[in-house]
Amino acid sequence: MKGLIAIERIAIIGMGISGTATLTAYWKLQQAGQLPDVSIDYYDSLENMGCGPSFNKDSEHALLNTRTNEIGFDYENQEDFQRWVEENYHSQAAYVPRQWFGEYLQERLKSMTEQLKAKSIAAHVESLCYLPERKQWRVQVTSAEPVYYDRVHLCTGDLPKMDFYELKDTPGYVHDPYPLRELPQEITSQTSVVIIGTSLSALDVLKYLQEVRELSLIHIFSRRNQFPIINPTPQAITFKYLTEATFQSYLTDYHGHLTYDQLLTWIRQECQRFAIDFDETIQDVLESGTGPLRASLQQRDFYGYLEAIAMELTRILNHHWHTLSIQDQDRFLDTYDQALSLIKAGIPDSSAQAIIQGEDDGQLLILPDVTDLRYDETSEIYQIIQDGGKVLAEVDWVINATGLDLHMRDLDAKDLLAQALNQAYIERHHAGGLTMHVPNKHIISPRFGDLENLHPHGMLTHGALYHINSVYSIQRYAHELVQALYVNA
Repeated sequence: MKGLIAIERIAIIGMGISGTATLTAYWKLQQAGQLPDVSIDYYDSLENMGCGPSFNKDSEHALLNTRTNEIGFDYENQEDFQRWVEENYHSQAAYVPRQWFGEYLQERLKSMTEQLKAKSIAAHVESLCYLPERKQWRVQVTSAEPVYYDRVHLCTGDLPKMDFYELKDTPGYVHDPYPLRELPQEITSQTSVVIIGTSLSALDVLKYLQEVRELSLIHIFSRRNQFPIINPTPQAITFKYLTEATFQSYLTDYHGHLTYDQLLTWIRQECQRFAIDFDETIQDVLESGTGPLRASLQQRDFYGYLEAIAMELTRILNHHWHTLSIQDQDRFLDTYDQALSLIKAGIPDSSAQAIIQGEDDGQLLILPDVTDLRYDETSEIYQIIQDGGKVLAEVDWVINATGLDLHMRDLDAKDLLAQALNQAYIERHHAGGLTMHVPNKHIISPRFGDLENLHPHGMLTHGALYHINSVYSIQRYAHELVQALYVNA
């Protein structure tokens, strides 16, 4: 790359967290004097530019689940957002509305765009076409001439949500709750509601319905009815076993192959240093209901150590997940992934209290063993069904707060990813996301093989990599990729 004379033309498609992280990576190289002559265009809708749906304008009741001093536009300068909040909102709150983070990202995006002389294009990308003889991509947008690029970053991680009960065409079903402020006005204190899911999104919906719509009764359920724990007291740890040096030494000795048993040995040894029985704690965290959440409120230091270990493990596996066999990956995911996700997805105290108080007061009903959810056309009521056909509850509204369809099974035919799949430019990974060359972070195409100038980001890396889904990990991934392209080439 360093020997190129012509200016390389770069497209970033999608400008939520992943797209903004990618532009930030180019900006960081420019600031370090390491970026060659490039021309950057980036694409998204005007409303999502720089913030994506996750941090768009919404109710101020929807809070970040990350402390203000632990998140920013640059993973190596996380205090920047806290300073911005103090300057713009005169707040020192540990947890602030998500839309504030979106405003902040848009401000930083504008500044970086000017410095990079990048071009913001508020348009929908309809299709990609690869030109193998030129090793270029033709990008077609709505009502415009196609544009040709030497490199494309796919940052279209706003995947569709799952519709487990096939309710999309029923009148009282809300498939995507965001933005919360646009939930149907017919949902009032006089109506009954069920929330599908117990994830962070579901808790956003719960708090909004409690505090803004003032519902007296809310039903909620998920497949396992497991809730995240609180954001515990942060603990600074010097790691002994979960270190890059430990992993690199082992991989050198064993020809680049890591085993499940060795990984578990290191995790358990690290936990033992802080009097944590890893396997017993995992079982505690996986308990159904609010028990683990209540326990975490009483054991903040303990869960602080556990969170620190889980976060460091994730950062290590970001780099070394592909060194495990597929069988070992699946074994680890089946046994530990859900618990580690609950530990890392810590929630603010206010969210925890909303759940616990709601359950204690009878306002929140956590429904056990749900097997089906049906719409009865005659009564125009939704029936929540338990094993054996028993009707647990009947409600007027269903709000879907389940996760993204990481396997992309229900893409709209007009979706860019659906088009790219149809053209065999990309391929679904068996565990979700897209098939990719992990060391070089580019797409492996079933049609063209290694596409060294097409790069997946964010949720599109889900199966090939481990948990590139936090703001920090998405930003670090993008920075490492861009550094490898232009500095370490």
